[in-house]
Amino acid sequence: MNINYTWRNATKSESIEDLLHKKLEKLERHFDKVSHIHVIFETHGKQEHTAKATVHLPGIEINAHATDEDMYKAVDAMAHKLIRQVETHKDKINSHKGKCCEHEHNEEN
Repeated sequence: MNINYTWRNATKSESIEDLLHKKLEKLERHFDKVSHIHVIFETHGKQEHTAKATVHLPGIEINAHATDEDMYKAVDAMAHKLIRQVETHKDKINSHKGKCCEHEHNEEN
């Protein structure tokens, strides 16, 4: 899994990158086909911090963002949203497997 970080109007922080990397490792446990993740950290003024991420999966991109007064809270919320969306995507894929075959079997009977 390749993760690229972009810092806009914010001071680069290794601790935030490490925290996010640990959280995003959970994505690979849920869905092993994550190829690339791009994360953008932005600061607007002194009180607003935004974390945005795009996860590239085969055939789809999943986006999430979160804004908070604390960058750590924004990163945590954004990572939670990404994990939830990837889990939902995986559930959709798994629930659709075999649907075409069921239809064919029903026509034969």
